Amino acid sequence: MLPFIGEEVARKQKIHAVVFTISRAKRALEPRGLKGVYYPGPEIGFTGIAEGKAKLVLTRLDATGVTGRITTPAPVTLSDLTYSFDASFSLPLGAAAPAPAVEVRVSGDGSPPAQAYAEYYRSAFTGDAARIRSFLAKPRLQEFDKADARRRR
Repeated sequence: MLPFIGEEVARKQKIHAVVFTISRAKRALEPRGLKGVYYPGPEIGFTGIAEGKAKLVLTRLDATGVTGRITTPAPVTLSDLTYSFDASFSLPLGAAAPAPAVEVRVSGDGSPPAQAYAEYYRSAFTGDAARIRSFLAKPRLQEFDKADARRRR
């Protein structure tokens, strides 16, 4: 199954795709990154691109974009498939658009426990980790801090 195109569309329109990962530091194909070819047939197939079977030429790689070309210098033959490709690309890079502000409405009966509960959930829904910490008992703070650190990686 293609992660970005429906299987039925790929099969009916005979869509082929090349997927690859670029190492910014090496300005080359990432050795441990995703490298593969999708191809239609009775089922959507996927095969990895073996080391040395694809050539990447980058003409631009900076904070705002990447431009280049990926090719197979020679056809690649597998047991049931021979493929080759020559694809140029030019893509913008950069920070993702900021998420829209979250409007959180929490209501209760106005009692102090209901107000505390509402504030806790308002903090959780808006991602205010410092405010969430203020509601936690000491034994839970370390557990929360570990989970929050993992989430921020």
